Amino acid sequence: EQDLARVEEAIRALGHIKIDEAITVLIKALQSTLVRQEAAEALLAFGKTAIQPLVTQLKKEQDDNIQFYIKETLAKLGWSPNRIRL
Repeated sequence: EQDLARVEEAIRALGHIKIDEAITVLIKALQSTLVRQEAAEALLAFGKTAIQPLVTQLKKEQDDNIQFYIKETLAKLGWSPNRIRL
């Protein structure tokens, strides 16, 4: 449980420091059900910079739950599937 708390804290920290390379790490973190919500929230901190990497992941993602989180994050970032063709 302590380890999970540390991982969640690290994910939130990536959102706060906003280094573009962290986007890839956060997108990979979406694969984990344990930190998926935190990763999605941290991605919001990157604003529009996160949109294209998320759309790229959405195109190849097969897991419905991960697709849901990606779409929800994209929507919160102002992305619309009608504007960008998948």
